[in-house]
Amino acid sequence: MTDFVNQTEIAKGAIGCYIPSNRFKTARISVTAYLPLNEDNIATASLMAQILSNGCARFAKPLDMSRELDRLYGATLGADTDKMGDTLVWRTGIIFVQDKFLPENIFADCARLLFDTVFAPACDGNGFDSDNFEREKRIQLEDIEGEINDKRTFARNRCLAEMCDGEPFGIPNLGTAEQVAALTREGVYNAWRKFLETAYFRVGVVADDEHPEVYGMFAERLANIERGEIYTPVETELHTAAGEIKRVSDRLDVAQGKLVLGCSVGGAGEDNESYRTMVMIDMLGGGAYSLLFNNVREKLSLCYYCAARGLRRKGILMIDSGVEFDNMDKTEVAIGEQIELLQKGDFDDSLLEASKMSLAGALGGVYDSQAMTDRWFCDRQFDKNPLTPEQLTAKIATVTRDDVIAAAKTLKIDTVYRLLGKEGN
Repeated sequence: MTDFVNQTEIAKGAIGCYIPSNRFKTARISVTAYLPLNEDNIATASLMAQILSNGCARFAKPLDMSRELDRLYGATLGADTDKMGDTLVWRTGIIFVQDKFLPENIFADCARLLFDTVFAPACDGNGFDSDNFEREKRIQLEDIEGEINDKRTFARNRCLAEMCDGEPFGIPNLGTAEQVAALTREGVYNAWRKFLETAYFRVGVVADDEHPEVYGMFAERLANIERGEIYTPVETELHTAAGEIKRVSDRLDVAQGKLVLGCSVGGAGEDNESYRTMVMIDMLGGGAYSLLFNNVREKLSLCYYCAARGLRRKGILMIDSGVEFDNMDKTEVAIGEQIELLQKGDFDDSLLEASKMSLAGALGGVYDSQAMTDRWFCDRQFDKNPLTPEQLTAKIATVTRDDVIAAAKTLKIDTVYRLLGKEGN
């Protein structure tokens, strides 16, 4: 991938990636699987991740698993799913103290435990262990239902769902309540079997030393699986704004309204293609130096917060704000005015420099966490020209005023979502 990452082919459709890291007393081993993103597998993959990470055949119950992690000097193991453009990313990982800081060696034991959760889950004759399945399904439904309590996240998800209506990308990472409720033990178990047969796997090691024996352990497990046609991530289809702005509103018992603008934006895709757009988005609504913060929030006092976030692989920009109901129209107009300022080049050079400095600081922080470091390279596994954080920082430093203007001119508002109070509020 880069000179910084040592890649090793493990088996058909499986790669090992070692990232040197001597800043921590801990090490991290991860397993990432790449799958096609479709409407049928989002909820299933999320539930499967939690079932697998919370037990295995050797340690079937949560208490058994917890005791084993305690024995491994407080190791932690977890899993999640995410979208990488039009690819579904399933990942699990374990973090633990490195052998040289312990009176015994546990590296191999931690790898074995992680791989057991992937390849040897707790099962009975009808699929996954019934107690584990029902517990994790209930928790996932509770998490979905609980999202409504975080009104900011709820509003962003609703806007994205409306913006990408009919596209799998618009479905939340946990799936919908209806999708999860319909899942069965047999169905999720069969999905796990297909997952082992068709997913592209990446085994990541972030530690002082590579420990190549870990790759051999994984290859041994994979050798027992009849691998079929292995999935290869496809080129993501960028979102394009419709001709007319879509307007959607919900009414709930809330004291503060939410306004979210879903936009399409150019210069999307890999880091080499998106770094100019990244700077433009940050100038619009990144930190306290941004146009949205200084003008919409501070000068005009129209909202409690106003920020912009890009989904670079899909070519989507989300602008969200917390607003009094009476200020909805004014805030939408004011946001549009800040976009126009960028498009016209009506901004100080100090804003551009502040954004570059802030982004450089954030990129420098990638190495502050082994999980973030691993995720950075994991998310760029299939890029044609993947960049390290340092290389992306250098690209950002070259962005000019004209680059920002050109990027801003590609921005088009697609969907406007409003979360309002109940009638009469």
